[in-house]
Amino acid sequence: MIEETISSIIDAEKRADRIAKDAFQKGKKIYMDAETESDRIRQEVILEVRDTLRNEISSAEADANELYDKLLADGKKAADKLTAASAGKIDSAADYVVKAIKERYGSR
Repeated sequence: MIEETISSIIDAEKRADRIAKDAFQKGKKIYMDAETESDRIRQEVILEVRDTLRNEISSAEADANELYDKLLADGKKAADKLTAASAGKIDSAADYVVKAIKERYGSR
């Protein structure tokens, strides 16, 4: 009877040890799988952020180029308008300056 009890206790300890080892291995596998999955997700997010950043930069450059071209065109229109408006006035302005100089300093 005592031998059966001792044997039963020993068997129970062995089963408990086996269960503990199995649980430890399962826990270790879960941890390793989680670590692998987190690395995969991190890499995926890094690539996604890089793509998003690259697209945003490209879009911003396109917007900047469009604005630059518009400002350049507006500046050219303003310069052309100023040139056209002052075209007939240059000769009269030059005549005015020459006349003012002659009046002030005379013909020497």
